[in-house]
Amino acid sequence: MRAAFLIVVLLLPIIRVSAQPGGAIAYGQTVSGQISDDAFRVVYTFDGAMGEIIDAQMVGTRGDLDPVLILLDADNAVVAHDDDAGSAGGSNGDAGRFAARLNAVPLPRDGLYFLVATRFGQDRGITEGDFTLRLNRVGVVSDPRLESGAILLRLGDSVVRQLDNARPQDIFTFTALRGDLVSITVSRISGDLDPVLILADADGNTILISDDDPQQPGTLNAAIREWRVPRSGNYLVAAMRFGGEAGASRGGYTLTLERATPDNLGGSADRALWLEEGEVASGRIDREQVQRFYAFQAS
Repeated sequence: MRAAFLIVVLLLPIIRVSAQPGGAIAYGQTVSGQISDDAFRVVYTFDGAMGEIIDAQMVGTRGDLDPVLILLDADNAVVAHDDDAGSAGGSNGDAGRFAARLNAVPLPRDGLYFLVATRFGQDRGITEGDFTLRLNRVGVVSDPRLESGAILLRLGDSVVRQLDNARPQDIFTFTALRGDLVSITVSRISGDLDPVLILADADGNTILISDDDPQQPGTLNAAIREWRVPRSGNYLVAAMRFGGEAGASRGGYTLTLERATPDNLGGSADRALWLEEGEVASGRIDREQVQRFYAFQAS
């Protein structure tokens, strides 16, 4: 059944959407609809801008509907899709219902977007029922126009900031060299803040998103640890609260930008020392350090 669904999803970019029109949907709006054998998908449209970050959630409210949510751009290319967000909880009567969610999706360009609300298997699916669909704009990270107003960070810096309703996100910029191993951490220091980290290149293309710290499970802290810089240049970091503009948490946080030093590198393949063409490196081999790892780029 899932193989059939994947085939349908892959066909979406080359087949113009033909489905029950759901009309336009705006940021912050919740709409309702129905999926059945006669109308197995409903299409909603909205205008988006490059770099806007959106959340969309589709929750089954009646019947046995197994929701699937697909985001397409104006060329019908799939930007994101989800068919397994699990059960939707809360106090709105949707507890235990199945849901599909697009979480913190950056929009790649300005223009028209399609939100396709459908079911697992689409035209071959067997579930039916009512649903609600909510679209939120949770922030902006990849608009290069923001870079001039970004907070400049240097490797080794640590800053203290606060996020709330008036400022749901902060934008930072930093410069790193190819081969650097960079770590970015956000730690809550007050309030109930639930932070999210987004890393993008200078052109605004999202590289990594993190709402968890793998070294601190169970906390609300976020971290991107030992990311290998692919090319020298400027990069953007967004520190935002979960849900962005639509979120509810607030509080102070500390953001730290660090680079692994050569003294702490070379002991394993994933923490190899970086070599540029023509560079000469020196090191030491002894009983405690029987091997050293180096990495380089070639074609």
